[in-house]
Amino acid sequence: MEQQEYSVFSKEIEQQIARSLQIILNDVVEKNQNEDTKRYYKKKDFCKEMSISFSTLQGWVTKGLPIIQVEGISLIDMRDAEKFLQDHKI
Repeated sequence: MEQQEYSVFSKEIEQQIARSLQIILNDVVEKNQNEDTKRYYKKKDFCKEMSISFSTLQGWVTKGLPIIQVEGISLIDMRDAEKFLQDHKI
């Protein structure tokens, strides 16, 4: 049986919200890239910055490293990563 999708908003409003979120997210990423110390990283860039493999990152996510996901873009907040590493310190 096929599920029907219900929404509080019209398709037009949903599209406007999605466009607004995309603009905001792009602004945050761009601003972040212009600062000396980046806060938000795409997965690939995070792996490079931390000198870890993608499979290691996947393991960390499985163990609780939060991922920000908006409109298909996944970001990692370096503050979350620092907390995650601190919490796993032996």
